Amino acid sequence: MNHLLRLVLSLVILFAPAFASITWAQEATTSAEVPAGGAYTDGYQNGAKVAIRHSTYDTWFGGGLLFGMMGGMLGAGAMAGLSQIGKSKPPASEFETIAEKGEPFQLGFRDGYDQKKKRLALRGILIGGAIGTAVSLALYISSQTD
Repeated sequence: MNHLLRLVLSLVILFAPAFASITWAQEATTSAEVPAGGAYTDGYQNGAKVAIRHSTYDTWFGGGLLFGMMGGMLGAGAMAGLSQIGKSKPPASEFETIAEKGEPFQLGFRDGYDQKKKRLALRGILIGGAIGTAVSLALYISSQTD
């Protein structure tokens, strides 16, 4: 019973910061300023939808899982930081469909695509990292019992 209590308490202590990080990341990325109305907003929403279609969430989740197992939440945190560097570019085929739209729409499309891709990557890394850290912690604790 003592072993089970230690494991549960360890998992609670481990996951509390992870869930707080996920909540903070969602609030930070959803509070990005998007001008109300007009072609920019339409482009932004369209770009976010395209980003979901071209999501690489599974890859980021796998990387977070691996880095979480190897380096705990610090490893996953480092990977999360790296995922936010640079701008995500939409596929060229998507630009062909919006070529006739105006510049505000295209700018909104790029911004929406970039922000949604980063949000999905961050979510995948943090969830994968939390699970990877929990697995490595559980393995460590189970190896310490006699």
